[in-house]
Amino acid sequence: MKQTCVLLIVAMAVAGTPAAQPALFSDAPADDSRLTQQQADRLRALRSDPTTVEVQVVTADLSRLKEAQVVTVALPGGPVVTFAARNLALRQPDDFSWSGGAPGGSPQDGVSAHFVVRGGALTGTIQHSGGVYTVRPLGGGLVAVARVDLRALPRGDDVIDEGFS
Repeated sequence: MKQTCVLLIVAMAVAGTPAAQPALFSDAPADDSRLTQQQADRLRALRSDPTTVEVQVVTADLSRLKEAQVVTVALPGGPVVTFAARNLALRQPDDFSWSGGAPGGSPQDGVSAHFVVRGGALTGTIQHSGGVYTVRPLGGGLVAVARVDLRALPRGDDVIDEGFS
């Protein structure tokens, strides 16, 4: 009986670790020469954005968002974050929205992920430990996850000073 309890506790602890949860992203080939012209153009535009700090090209297993209650996301720079589903709005098989947060956390804790899938293309935003990440489709099943430098965002008065033309 004691061994069964210990095994159950160990199994529960392992199930709660990020490695035991379904991963949303998988590494894509790092060779940019394999990208189509459209994918390369989209990636170049993202990398040249002054708010982009770092970009990681991945593939996404979209079925994970529809099927798993908990998913892990490996973010650029190394952190692996676990998100628990909070809401799934399924419009069509390849058209849905998903939002999640820290398992056991509240929507106000600053840890969140919001994804929209349309036509099999994934876009979204992730917040974790004060960092903000964007998720953008590159096409052909590839997705770019970019860490955003919030200090590089234009200030509101910059837009007002420049005026509208």
